[in-house]
Amino acid sequence: MLAGALTTAAMTGAIGAAQADAAPPQRQLLVVHRPSDTTVATRAVARTSGRIVRRIPRLGILVIRTRRPRARARLLRIPSVTDVVPDTSPARPPKQSVRTARRGARALQTGSPGPDPLEPLQWNLQQVRAGEAADRQDIRPEVVVGVIDAGIDATHPDLRGVYDAAGSRSFTRDQAGDGACADEADGSCLDAPDTDDRGSGTHIASIVAAARDGAGIAGVAPGVRVASLRATQDRGELLLTPFLDALAHAANRDMDVVLVGQSITIPGDDCSAQPAALAARLAAKTAVQRAVDDARGRGVTIVSGLGDDGRPLGADGCAVLPAQARGVVAVSALGPDRLPAPYANTGLPWVSLAAPGGNQRAFADDPLHADLPENMVLGADPTGLAAGRGELDANGTPLTPAVLGTCIGSVCTYYRWREGSAIAAAHVAGTAALIISRYGFGAKAASDPLTPGAIAVRMERTAAPFACPDPADTPSAVLPPCSADSGQTTVAGFGILDAAASVGARAAQSAG
Repeated sequence: MLAGALTTAAMTGAIGAAQADAAPPQRQLLVVHRPSDTTVATRAVARTSGRIVRRIPRLGILVIRTRRPRARARLLRIPSVTDVVPDTSPARPPKQSVRTARRGARALQTGSPGPDPLEPLQWNLQQVRAGEAADRQDIRPEVVVGVIDAGIDATHPDLRGVYDAAGSRSFTRDQAGDGACADEADGSCLDAPDTDDRGSGTHIASIVAAARDGAGIAGVAPGVRVASLRATQDRGELLLTPFLDALAHAANRDMDVVLVGQSITIPGDDCSAQPAALAARLAAKTAVQRAVDDARGRGVTIVSGLGDDGRPLGADGCAVLPAQARGVVAVSALGPDRLPAPYANTGLPWVSLAAPGGNQRAFADDPLHADLPENMVLGADPTGLAAGRGELDANGTPLTPAVLGTCIGSVCTYYRWREGSAIAAAHVAGTAALIISRYGFGAKAASDPLTPGAIAVRMERTAAPFACPDPADTPSAVLPPCSADSGQTTVAGFGILDAAASVGARAAQSAG
């Protein structure tokens, strides 16, 4: 009898240990609540379902960690909570010191020593008349463009003079799938804002602001500053919470423009009509729209590519954020032949403008110019990226036509041909910075502030006309469906960006 009791006790203990070992895994949830009820919601969430690890009170956002299997159901019973969805963003990076940005009155004269040596290869600047736009005015270094991407190489010669270190910050860190920490540019998993292991952030930052200094390439707005808002994982995913943090930081820092380099990955959203996917999509849309409204209300112009899925938006359940958020200037991509790039998303009412994004397959009916890297857009490439990918020989000479190098002695600087709607958006962000540089200062600006809505309207009203292409004219080209409605097209919105026209005579500011 005693032996049986001991056996039973041992079995009970074993079962208890097994149950302890099988405790539910810790999950991270994003909780959306009414911003007016922040205090009540915070207390209720903390009391009900887990540990709060992040708060964005202006947006009504909480992020919690919990092991409770029914946490979502419990949270949704809180009256002020509207949505609860999975959050896969990484742990918040270490707190970084942030100094207050200074706004001075000085201006940088754009009289340059002449065109940069690689500028003749920048067909993209010619397409939007960026050189004419920059030559018409002084460009103010007080104007700051925040770049939400996977970092910016602050040591690149075309960017180190315009990199805003004080305003730059990282909002993410490496996760599984981002590669070995030892292989990172900074040798760690902390994802410093002034390094770039993907190259995309450095590339679009150079399209915005590369110095016109007689070396390398030129940007649309040479002389404005760029800040790195590192929120994208090295594998290329922009997660929701880091995006919200980055945009809030840009508004807090009084940045003028924010350029978003990727579309947000929404955990749990497979574009279907399943309840879990719909809930995830709705929560993301709500959170992003709140963030956009808050930033625009504080003077930030937000520019994003329309995405590179090659599909008309609205045809399925997928959400492309932040491009589809109200108030975002969403941009589609063109090739050097001024035809829409086949990868670019399209669709009204979301697309505002089209701009150069590059298309290697441009000039499909011209054998001399078809399928060339030069049909993409040239931009700065991070120091060490090409070497790390095995794209250079022992002397530092590129082994691939996708990379260009310029060397002075043994020191080489590299540039890369890329394509994408984020590159198109970079031209629009640079033009917005030019508009702010010209019209956003002085007594007139004080009495009649230049709003994000007014900046968007100016670029839209001055855009070059775009007509839907006739497939018969370019039978070999891959063209998206195109239709016109009320003076806009599904491919280019109001038309093709014209930077020179955008910085011309001041237009009426009727939009908010």
